[in-house]
Amino acid sequence: MSNFKQLFKDDYSRPIETVVKADDKEHIYTEVKEYVVTNEIQKRITNFFESYNDQATTNGVWISGFFGSGKSHLLKILSYVLENKIENGEALGQIFANKIVDDPKLKADIETSLSKYQSESILFNIDQHAQITSKKDNDAILQVFYKVFYDHQGFFGFAPHVAEMESFLVDEGVYEQFKLEFENEFGKSWIDSRNKYSHPLVEEAIAIACAKAFNKPEDQFEGYLDKLENQLKFSIEDFADRVQKYINEKGKNFRLNFFVDEVGQYIADNVSLMLNLQTITESLDTKCNGRSWVIVTSQQDLEAVIGDETIKQNQDFSKIQGRFAIKIPLTSSNVDEVIEKRLLEKSDTGKVQLSDFYSKEHQNLKTLLSFSEHGVQFVGYDDSEDFVNKFPFVPYQFDLFQQCIKFLSKHNVFQGQNASVGERSMLGVFQEVLKYILESTSINHLVSFDQLFNGLETALISNAYNSILLANNQLKHNPLAIRILKALFLVKYYDSFKVTLRDVMVLLLDDATVDLSKYTTEVEQALTLLEEQSYIQRKGDFYEYLTDEEKDVEEEIKSTELDPLAIAKSINEYVFDGIIKDSKLKYHLNKQEFEYSRYVDGALMNNREREIKIHIISPDFTQYDQDNYFTGNTVAENGLLFIKLPEDKRLLNEIRMINKTESYIRKANTNASSESVRRILMDKGNQLTERKAGVIRLLEQLIPRSTFYLNGQAYFGSTSNDPKTKILDAFQILVEVAYSDLKLIGTANYDENQLAVIMNRSSVELFGDDDTSLNDAEKRVLLYLERRKQGQELTTLTSLRDKFQMKPYGWKPMATFCIVASLFKRGKIEAKKDYTILDDKAFLKSLDNNTTWNSTTVEIQVEIDPRKLTELKTLHNDLFNESNVGIDPRTIAQNFKQKLSEELIAVKGYINQTSTYPFLSILNSFKDDLDKVHQYDQNKLFEELKNYEDKLLDFKEDIYDAIQEFMSGEQKNIFDSVRQYLNGNTSNFKFVDQQKIDRLKAFYEDPNPYAQNKMRDAKTLMEEIQKEVIEIIDKERQLTIHAYQETMTNLEQDSYFAQLKDNQKDLILIDYRDKLNAFSKERYIESLQLARKTLEDLFTQSMNKIVDFIEKNNPQPYPEESTISDNGSTSTPVVNEPVIKPKSFINKTEVLKLVKFTKVRLENSDDVEAYIEALKNKMIEQINQDKNITL
Repeated sequence: MSNFKQLFKDDYSRPIETVVKADDKEHIYTEVKEYVVTNEIQKRITNFFESYNDQATTNGVWISGFFGSGKSHLLKILSYVLENKIENGEALGQIFANKIVDDPKLKADIETSLSKYQSESILFNIDQHAQITSKKDNDAILQVFYKVFYDHQGFFGFAPHVAEMESFLVDEGVYEQFKLEFENEFGKSWIDSRNKYSHPLVEEAIAIACAKAFNKPEDQFEGYLDKLENQLKFSIEDFADRVQKYINEKGKNFRLNFFVDEVGQYIADNVSLMLNLQTITESLDTKCNGRSWVIVTSQQDLEAVIGDETIKQNQDFSKIQGRFAIKIPLTSSNVDEVIEKRLLEKSDTGKVQLSDFYSKEHQNLKTLLSFSEHGVQFVGYDDSEDFVNKFPFVPYQFDLFQQCIKFLSKHNVFQGQNASVGERSMLGVFQEVLKYILESTSINHLVSFDQLFNGLETALISNAYNSILLANNQLKHNPLAIRILKALFLVKYYDSFKVTLRDVMVLLLDDATVDLSKYTTEVEQALTLLEEQSYIQRKGDFYEYLTDEEKDVEEEIKSTELDPLAIAKSINEYVFDGIIKDSKLKYHLNKQEFEYSRYVDGALMNNREREIKIHIISPDFTQYDQDNYFTGNTVAENGLLFIKLPEDKRLLNEIRMINKTESYIRKANTNASSESVRRILMDKGNQLTERKAGVIRLLEQLIPRSTFYLNGQAYFGSTSNDPKTKILDAFQILVEVAYSDLKLIGTANYDENQLAVIMNRSSVELFGDDDTSLNDAEKRVLLYLERRKQGQELTTLTSLRDKFQMKPYGWKPMATFCIVASLFKRGKIEAKKDYTILDDKAFLKSLDNNTTWNSTTVEIQVEIDPRKLTELKTLHNDLFNESNVGIDPRTIAQNFKQKLSEELIAVKGYINQTSTYPFLSILNSFKDDLDKVHQYDQNKLFEELKNYEDKLLDFKEDIYDAIQEFMSGEQKNIFDSVRQYLNGNTSNFKFVDQQKIDRLKAFYEDPNPYAQNKMRDAKTLMEEIQKEVIEIIDKERQLTIHAYQETMTNLEQDSYFAQLKDNQKDLILIDYRDKLNAFSKERYIESLQLARKTLEDLFTQSMNKIVDFIEKNNPQPYPEESTISDNGSTSTPVVNEPVIKPKSFINKTEVLKLVKFTKVRLENSDDVEAYIEALKNKMIEQINQDKNITL
């Protein structure tokens, strides 16, 4: 078919009202007639008509949907349907009902609503009527409802007080007369003049007209409107009453419905307005008994409009949800169906031709229309029918365009006061696109996404797309670039849609039979042109339109000067930190890790020179094309690896722009002149992470295709496509080239554990019977030590480490130390620290501690005369009574010194007991001799052997062996018993033979008690003394026990004792019983004798205690008080019989102490008589003092 239009059933250029306006009533019939009741709308309105007919508990309807969903159109159509006016001879409601062909119930519900109720509709866009108030006013919604209600009645709603006057005149039945009188007085009709109500002449005419209408004096109506304005108050209840009155006046089955467009946009995030709307709706329902409905539209659903989470959580939100219980959400699928049916419906011929075309090209179309995997995904044509329905548009365009318009609207790119999403119409845009398609256009033509820009351009603010206007002039030679710019403008703010080269190709596809290879090249060239001229920017793989401010910023970024090393530093960061990630790389054969230097384009990056170097070469490098430069340098330096990246303009351009962007942001961010520029800088800063990740991804693709140079040859590496694996594979070869002697240590895993194994095992365990065969690594270390010795140079562990860590060895320090340890255990070398030869334990400690490496030296083992080895082993056997199993000078010396150390500990242990065993002090000299020999190093141990062997052996044989036998046998036990007996029985020794005691002490104090049979004799003597002491103790014990028992008998027979209570008697006798028990265990003679001497005092104390008990048992009597009888006489007090108080006691010894006698001794019978007389007098004195004297 040569005519493109003939593919369509209807002329798509015909007039179609594409933008729905609530106040547009000129095309009512056409609107309802052409309205498409889509499947979605049919499903959504079912609940509404059911509720409308059944006196539902709710009267609120919430219609929601974003741009192009048809919500405003549905609102308007419903207002026409319910009002059911006759237009062109047809009822509008019935026209709508007839569109329902496959849902009989819904159709019946619609027809019921038309026949059952007479309705009037008040349809309005709330924002257009809100100029009478401010959104900050809590009554803003109510005032708008008042206004439209006044307007509906024909009143002047713009000025509520004027409308109120008109309403009053109507109620009084004089409104028509008023209008007539006003026109007669003013010369113009009231309707034409009321908008000038504040004019003096109008005010005068109003007063005159009212006076005549009411037949009242004119002065009563002067300032009438001013009074009304001051007195007028709005309230929801009053409004509902007015609506109820209006409805009642119309009849029983009358309804007045309010259709409010874009209410969601008006009240968004304003809780007060939202609650105000809910209250109005609820009051209308209550007052009018369900005869007044409020149907509203919003771009968002009810929950999103509320916004405030705290409101969502309280009861108010539940009320709002309950009031607008009927919800009609519309989606983009509704838009697709409307556009397909109103604009894109095909003729029969068109359906056939398009179906045939699709059957041939559907696979090709699937390929051409497949977006990249980044961002949100869009589907292609479902099948042939879908292709026919949407042709020449592509399925993704319906959803993508809708999203783009939504986000463009948020960034204020549309013209007009109400430049919101709701003011745009997808139907209108799609129609505009079709109008520009030539009739001669081929059937393989598809609408490209950039063409939708043309259908939207007139609604845009020109400043928003200045770059496109500029490109129209500057890029005329490349129309494809302009088209790309338009497409990128549309998707500019839709962040979920990431635009790659592939996506640009899909967006601009307008020919289903395009040559894909040629098309790809053309798009790439156009994108490069746009980027170079700063119309767009590329972020890694993604492209983005630049606004004027973004373009200015981009130009400034491009002109930013960079540090000459900036590119190299970035490549270092991306490759070494982003891809390799390790500061050390592992050589797989022995698991050894090597540090390496990082170079990029000739510059050292990590300030650490290492023998292994990895050098990244970018196309910016001066000698990039000189192959002999790389081969020659890798011959001269065998530890060098070049990695020459393949040429790729994207790589260096992107790295350069990232660096310039970072530099520019650092300098410009604080000085940004506007909020928008600061936002641009912030966005660019946020994009840097993804752009850097994109560079790493690109390098990951380039490195496997790079040329590797090492050991004078170009090396293309392994077949791996993983960049790190590719580098590591080359690194294995590099290590083997640089460290040719690394193979000497084989694949063994040398570590601290292996070192400990070597040093802690014997040479026999390590080498068996053959400790002379050295491996290659050991030979190389020994050779190095021999050369150092010949040059009279000290070799420290540090110098050993450094030597074998460098080329051509590359041994890690622990590998070197394990080999040194093996030589040490073989007896080939010796180790010293501060000139002291180290044994195995000390040398292992030095090897394990890097702080001692500088002070620990290693040298070739000194040769020792074999005879001296034998002599030291003999001394070892004689001195310690065990063999020395050492097989070389070091192990023989170590074993000897180890045994010396053990013996020293034993000797010092004996010496520490000198306070208990004084004779052990003789070991001090032996200890000093042992300690002196122990301090000798290995060589001196052999050199001084003749000077110390006899001395040590003589002392051992003459003294030390005897002491050891003494201390470990029965002699020590006897000595301990003697010491304990002498120390524990000193007080008893005065009662036995002193010569025996002195002889026993002599045994204890003997300087060599271990000699001959001294301890046997000491034991015999001690047993004799013990027998004698025991006999004396037994005799004294019997005397003492007898005396105490006799005294107890005397106590018990005393008349005073008999007066005591039983428990008191026990208290008196307990002291005697306790002492009697103690006497049976008493060891000391003096203690028993003393007990008898103090018995007299104890008896006296006991008698006095008995007296105290008797007094307590028999208290002194006291007279009773006199009493007065009932008749007033006084009674005589009764005196109890007195109790005789017992006397206290004093013993005779105490009385003797009281006697005062002039002479100190008795010399004759007169003296005796005189002393007896004095004693007699003192005793009588005590008796007279009521004391008894105990004998």
